[in-house]
Amino acid sequence: MHMNKKDMNRRGFLKAGSVALAAPLFLKASRLFSLATAKAATTVQKVTDVYNKAIDRMVEETRKRMAKAVGWGSGKLVTSQDLINNASSSVTYNPFWINEGYAAGTRWAGLIAYPMYSVGGNMITTVDSETPDCGFDLQLWPGQDWEFYQPIRVNDTVRAWNRAPQLIEQKLDRGGVRGFVNVEGDYDIINQRNEIVTSTKNYTVRIFYPSGAPGSKFTLERYGFTAAEIIYLDKLARKTAVRGAEIRYWEDVKVGDMLNPIVIGPTNFQDIATQGGGGAAPAGAGAGAAMAGAAMGGMGGGRGGAAPQEQKPVAQLLEKEGVIGSREYVQDKTSGFYYKGGGDTLRHWDDYGARIEGEPGAFLWGLMSIKSMLRCVTNWIGNDGFVRKYNWRHMTRTLVGDAAFSQGKVVNKRNENGEYLVDIYVWHSDMRGYINDAAVATVALPTKTKPSADFKKVVNY
Repeated sequence: MHMNKKDMNRRGFLKAGSVALAAPLFLKASRLFSLATAKAATTVQKVTDVYNKAIDRMVEETRKRMAKAVGWGSGKLVTSQDLINNASSSVTYNPFWINEGYAAGTRWAGLIAYPMYSVGGNMITTVDSETPDCGFDLQLWPGQDWEFYQPIRVNDTVRAWNRAPQLIEQKLDRGGVRGFVNVEGDYDIINQRNEIVTSTKNYTVRIFYPSGAPGSKFTLERYGFTAAEIIYLDKLARKTAVRGAEIRYWEDVKVGDMLNPIVIGPTNFQDIATQGGGGAAPAGAGAGAAMAGAAMGGMGGGRGGAAPQEQKPVAQLLEKEGVIGSREYVQDKTSGFYYKGGGDTLRHWDDYGARIEGEPGAFLWGLMSIKSMLRCVTNWIGNDGFVRKYNWRHMTRTLVGDAAFSQGKVVNKRNENGEYLVDIYVWHSDMRGYINDAAVATVALPTKTKPSADFKKVVNY
């Protein structure tokens, strides 16, 4: 289209005029945007300050409690029933650990404690010092170390000497999120002769998310088995064997020898309820649930007046009115909706809740793998062997619904301090091919030329 000079000048004027008219509006909008940005930044900074102050208070209070934990813990006289109850949570078919008459006929002349028997250890965590301002506490259990010096027997009197637990802050590249390694327990178990029989350390990791549960970017669906896989697992499970009274001599062991597997599963949520892990299905969250349970327990037959619990009905959903605790309910970051929590056990009971917390799905108790891996070792050594060390590490999750199996391999053998020792690598893997847990065990075995000597560590506290 032809445009003369006059039209061009007019068009330029209109363009300039439009800019002139729009400029104040643009500047005003820019100022409003800057003010909004500054306000948002100030709000974020306030939230960050509140979070950091809450974490600092939590750390200070926890470390004070840890300092007070040093010293003697509770003790007890060991009975045969104590030892049987302890072993029964890990083994149900090996009479050496759970049958007093059978054990009397072994080299030990009676029951001895199954490894990981414990008493009187102070386990100090951050939980008692946490407040809602600390955010969501994501807890991980990376492992536990045990050293066994000599057996615990019936009629021994044992107690714990506690060293100071530790809370060690870690540098995290997660946008201001703070995390800690928590050495929850660090103690020796001492017998009546003032000898250390066991030493142990337990580790957890705690990561505090100020804006709530982090959610998961990686999920796994429930594993579905083929008929061939179930048949294979059955055959594998049938290979489980207890060495028992047949002595395994140190000379007969070769580096590279494999241990018979222990199979767990296929699993479901009933296994979470019935197998070792820290409790039954979670009840209601918060103080209200606990008081409601107490009220139910106090109700009698309605004669002689109302019980105290009946006089004031409990109607409380939150521990603190108007404040939603991060353990009482978890929030889906995508939808914004809240879902009933279950404390530290939610991740084991509910796929959706576990994923909100950052997990791929509900997963098995760590105790299920630590015990099956240890059982792989104790089955192999026979009645005359003795576990000296067991260092277990948890690396990733075994999901509810999966099957998993523990296996071991001899990696070294040596003569040390008059003992004939064997080092074993143990691992726990699932049907997906993931190795979820690993451990190193050291065992003492009898020799054909010289009986095994007890390794004693005498202390004076």
